[in-house]
Amino acid sequence: MDYQNIATHEFGHAAGMNHPSDSCTEETEYRFAQSGETKKRTLNAGDISGIIKLYR
Repeated sequence: MDYQNIATHEFGHAAGMNHPSDSCTEETEYRFAQSGETKKRTLNAGDISGIIKLYR
């Protein structure tokens, strides 16, 4: 597993984010990751919207 990919996801939880619906497979907070996946090292638009909603 890619450490940065997983760490970004876990920092999202630390910030108060939950897993999105199962249709949001491209979001960093999506509940599953594939071995070697690196595309979730940064936040997706839905993740950013969720953080803004939490801290607005």
